Amino acid sequence: MLAALIYSYGSADVLELHTEVKIPEPAEDEVLVRVKAASVNPADWKIRRGDLKFISGIHFPKILGFDLAGEVVGIGSEVSRLRVGDKVFGELDSFSQGSYAQFTVVKEHLLAHMPANLSFEQCAAVPLAGVSALQGLYAANLVGEQRVLVLGGAGGVGTFVVQLAKAFSCEVTASAGPGNQIFLKELGANFTFDYTCQTVRDLDGTYDIIFDTVGKEEFAHCQPLLSKKGRFVTTLPQWANAGSHLLSPFRRQKSKVLLLRQRLKDLQFLKKLLEKDTIHPVIDRVYPLEEIREAHLYSENGHVRGKIVISIS
Repeated sequence: MLAALIYSYGSADVLELHTEVKIPEPAEDEVLVRVKAASVNPADWKIRRGDLKFISGIHFPKILGFDLAGEVVGIGSEVSRLRVGDKVFGELDSFSQGSYAQFTVVKEHLLAHMPANLSFEQCAAVPLAGVSALQGLYAANLVGEQRVLVLGGAGGVGTFVVQLAKAFSCEVTASAGPGNQIFLKELGANFTFDYTCQTVRDLDGTYDIIFDTVGKEEFAHCQPLLSKKGRFVTTLPQWANAGSHLLSPFRRQKSKVLLLRQRLKDLQFLKKLLEKDTIHPVIDRVYPLEEIREAHLYSENGHVRGKIVISIS
């Protein structure tokens, strides 16, 4: 099969295409999926660079990629919910057997049936970013009709946070660069601000939820904007917020780092919203697998609107 492999950590140049890679065999609780589309997440190129080697390990070669959409072509002996021919999407839990390939193996509980109204490319843009947005809002105690501030509203996670918050009848303020102000309004944001000329310290009012999807903001800067029981959620840990996270259980205003958990029920909940067109994936660019290096470079350069998708023939 065709697959993109890495044999060492490094720049995008370490991604190598090979056509004679062996198709993996599914274990008892796994299915074999013919991958139709994958996507590029920041986690992918951070692993490729070696930033996360303490969890991704030093075993090579590796096939990267977490998100996928495709068709089940084989099942293990203990698989009961999925059948050969099912169209599925989901997020892998492997650092070595990923979705940058024509075939991959996935544990059954990580896959949901695809929404009938979406393409493989659209579905591949959903799992990691969509579930991150949903779980982050849950961690922030989303109940509906709240005031929500989304930092990085035009990114992969941010586009889902804006839409999900609106689905719960929240008033949404979102940040992005100057070229995405109108886009955020079209996505559903009530108010927007340009982070190139404003910061959170320039904002007025209070928010029940502040969701930093970029992971660069400090809780100390956001705390004055939080309501009495407001919650600050960030996608990345940083030393500047360590103290606030540790003291969070003793404060009415909470500060949390999103710890993503792979839960089928969250993916199935997103599927229902996708089928109703309550939310939709935003795709910036689609690359063929043969251009995986270019896709990584574009993602690393930042300013991606929504997601980057990899189409696999």
